[in-house]
Amino acid sequence: MAKIMLKLSSILRVASISTAGVLVISLASCGGNNSSSASSSLAPITGSHPLNDTGTRFCRDNTGELIDCLVSAPQDGSHGRDYAALKGELAKTGAGPAGFDWSKVAWDGSVLAQQSEHWLGDGSEAAGTRWACVQDHHTGLLWEVKSGLEDHPQYASLRYSWYVPDASRNGGNAGLENSDDCNGIACNTLAYIEYLNSENYCGHNNWRLPTVNELMTLVVTDNIDLAMDSNYFPNAKNDQYWSNQSYAPIRERAWYLYFSDGSTGSTIKEAPNFLRLVADSHRATEESP
Repeated sequence: MAKIMLKLSSILRVASISTAGVLVISLASCGGNNSSSASSSLAPITGSHPLNDTGTRFCRDNTGELIDCLVSAPQDGSHGRDYAALKGELAKTGAGPAGFDWSKVAWDGSVLAQQSEHWLGDGSEAAGTRWACVQDHHTGLLWEVKSGLEDHPQYASLRYSWYVPDASRNGGNAGLENSDDCNGIACNTLAYIEYLNSENYCGHNNWRLPTVNELMTLVVTDNIDLAMDSNYFPNAKNDQYWSNQSYAPIRERAWYLYFSDGSTGSTIKEAPNFLRLVADSHRATEESP
């Protein structure tokens, strides 16, 4: 089994490719927050969706100075989809930084005609200045986009407890069914999932919590303080977002991804964290480098 070790600023990722062609990722969290993170342990993560590249678009020499990735010694910025995009050799269905391939999607599930406009708080889908979802053409995942309106059910600053009553999926602990009000929805993950599915949001009713691996596909390591692209994901927070994965050693905890630096950790399921739901859209394009 081939192994690749990449050290990217504060994140350590260890990738291995199985004989079945499944990429398995483990992350060592560096923390960077005050909640109890599992920074001393590695989280094995598997998934059926292809991974995005890291978004790293720089290279350094052995003194730490920035150099051209096109002439550098082998490192993260000189390999993969990001490098192919740098060389102008990566075909995309949509657009996005480095090797990412995204399209902005309207509330009804249609792709916006205008893709190059920036988000406006009072914008419209017709003008391309507001969108409901982002389609990832490489992974086949469809991502929810949060609202900046304080009274909206999808207001970006709302936090939710981790609540998964399905015993086959909760690691032996369902978490907290927080009944506090989050703009008409109970402040727990199940209530929010049920709401988005009842709306047939972006033409889908299969919205769910993402895995840690899937959350990782949104991480852009080039960015400082917010490891996500705010041009596609406006109102994003540089904080903890829930995954669907219970923390095996301590069943009262669940995994999150920390979008300040792209690290992972676990915290108690009763803790209020941010949400970004995902749907399987099955629109992944043909595999690219």
